Amino acid sequence: MTKAQGIFKFQIPNLCLERGSIDSSLDVWHFVGMKFFSILFVCAWISGCQPDASAPNAAPAPDAPRKVAPKVIKLFGGEQAMAAVLEPDTVQAFKVNSVNIQKGEEVESRIGKYRILAGPVTVKEKDAADLANILAKNIYDWEMAKACEFQPGIAVRFTKGEVVVEVLFCFKCEEMKILLNDKSVGYEGFDRATKQLDEVFRRTF
Repeated sequence: MTKAQGIFKFQIPNLCLERGSIDSSLDVWHFVGMKFFSILFVCAWISGCQPDASAPNAAPAPDAPRKVAPKVIKLFGGEQAMAAVLEPDTVQAFKVNSVNIQKGEEVESRIGKYRILAGPVTVKEKDAADLANILAKNIYDWEMAKACEFQPGIAVRFTKGEVVVEVLFCFKCEEMKILLNDKSVGYEGFDRATKQLDEVFRRTF
């Protein structure tokens, strides 16, 4: 082929075009450029319409199971007890006497060894969910022991079928005691969640 036929060629590395081929080369570059940007546009449109399954902020499935640390499940007395806290039939709150019931003392109503002073108060669904979410988190001081006399003022009863979980809260020591069907199964500090728990109980009483 000759220059008169408008054929061009590249000179490497400076990529200069031979004289006599300028007009046809511009036409070719225009055609190639249009095709290139058309392809880019289609690719961008396709990728933009596809969901990013690997996105870290993707919302979990609505019925995805709630993850609870094994230590927390054990603290509450097992899977059934934890289920009663997370998915209860009823949640009730009480005010209790901070002093233990004395041996031989007759008491009409109690939670553990503590007399009920007021309640039950039905805990609203949202407050019950907030409370369950707080208790299910790993908020506990597993390695720290406190030299503090346990004197609870508030108790919460979670009921699911025949499973009854009662939690006594002492805000003086920031500790709680857990009863499963009236038997003590756990005792732990909740320092990291004091403010959140206090807010829930202020809305309840």
